[in-house]
Amino acid sequence: MVRIRGTVNSPAEPVLRHVFEEALLTGAPTVVLDFEPSVSVNGAGIAVLAELVRHARTLGRAVRITGVSANLSTVFDVVGIAHNATVEATAAE
Repeated sequence: MVRIRGTVNSPAEPVLRHVFEEALLTGAPTVVLDFEPSVSVNGAGIAVLAELVRHARTLGRAVRITGVSANLSTVFDVVGIAHNATVEATAAE
């Protein structure tokens, strides 16, 4: 499980890529990205997340994204992330 907190943006990209690759190396069939409620994601962060999710799919791995706000869940749907991953919005906003 990869816990996502803070801001997902260009400066966060190297760390996000590293921990995602570490999660893939575990051999687990599903990589879980668990978002804390206060996470913010800008355009660069969305691009990186989309790329990582596509990469996991090419390796035959599933990706589950949990804890995202309803708004972020909608963004993930619009940009196609939700087509390559299971996105679970938080129950309450």
